[in-house]
Formats: sequence, C-alpha cells, structure tokens
Amino acid sequence: MDIDNEPGTDRAVEFPVFLSATVGRDVRLVGTKYEYELVAGGGRAGTISLLGESWLAHMACREGDWYLTKHRKHGLEVTVQGVTAGWVPGSVRRGIRRLSRW
Repeated sequence: MDIDNEPGTDRAVEFPVFLSATVGRDVRLVGTKYEYELVAGGGRAGTISLLGESWLAHMACREGDWYLTKHRKHGLEVTVQGVTAGWVPGSVRRGIRRLSRW
C-alpha cells in the first residue's frame, strides 16, 4: 500500500479524510470485536485493529501507521512508521491506562 498523501494514491482512496482534520469534531467508531473504523462526515479517517500477531494495537490512517507492541522487559512500545515514539513501562493494563493520559 502506498503511504503517500497525494490525491489519487491508494492511501488517499482508502482514507478520504485526514485524521488530523477530525480533531475537535464528531467521529464515529464502527466495527467488530477486533477491527474498528473511524468515520467522520467526509468518510473513513482511519482503522484500529487489536491483537495482531506481533502487536497489541495498530492504527492506520492517511497520515501513516501507529503500532502498540509489548516488550516483556520494557513494557509497551509505541512506534510510528517503524520508529519508536515512546515507551510506557510496566504491565499491559497499567501501560494502557498511562497511554490514555499521554
């Protein structure tokens, strides 16, 4: 999948709305037990998937991809486009609570 944000790319077709454009606006979360779509007025802004093979959560949007992975020694790692954006030490339960305030 092409992650270029230019109109006409696969990413622009898959996510017609920039996630950053939804800040402060109503967004619906629609989905099943492990797959969710973030839907704004102009269409799909992103997807959230839970419990993959190598990650706890994955969010995809027109701007890129974010992953939440568990590392036994260190706690939770947040990566954006493959680059570590931060660590949350401790257990998954405590880490998710901390991330919600991040």
